Amino acid sequence: MPSWMPWLAFGLMVLAIFFIVHHHLLPALIAGLVMHLLVHAIARRLISPSFSSHAARWTAILLITLLVLALLTVAYLAMVRLLHGTGQEGLEGLLRLMARVLSDTQAVLPPWAKGWLPEDIDTFKDFSVRWLKEHAMMVGSLGGTIGYGLVYVLIGLVIGAMVSLHTEASDPHQVRPFARALADEISDFSFMPTSRMV
Repeated sequence: MPSWMPWLAFGLMVLAIFFIVHHHLLPALIAGLVMHLLVHAIARRLISPSFSSHAARWTAILLITLLVLALLTVAYLAMVRLLHGTGQEGLEGLLRLMARVLSDTQAVLPPWAKGWLPEDIDTFKDFSVRWLKEHAMMVGSLGGTIGYGLVYVLIGLVIGAMVSLHTEASDPHQVRPFARALADEISDFSFMPTSRMV
């Protein structure tokens, strides 16, 4: 391999990092790296004489996918329970708790500080609705940012899984020099030496 080739691979990695940061793709990169590291860490423990490296990686990806789906389901159900719950759960219970906190706080505050707090929960509700109307654009953009972040994370997980399934050629001479230099830079960037990949 020519001596300039690792430097070219390193330069491409630096440019890729600047591209990722500039286009706000850092969540996808981190998710992909975590997926890649987890797949290889789990697969190493699953390999046995009766369980090939390829099957171990597929099993690891399946386990991680089930875990991610379970976490997303739990988060969705928790949000639905918060927004549509009744009694002690949901927004109704939260507003009741805030009313109790307001009254308790007003009881212990000095008279000069009571003007900083709303008088009752209805005043607080009116203030919250007014604030949401005034800042609807900001709240909407925050929701969109979170949604885009989740999509980027899922795309990063898929790419990390695809990279984890990539099998290197058994004969190093079959790998072209620049591809080998780039693979070495990527493995250094992911903190996992190529020799430890299964």
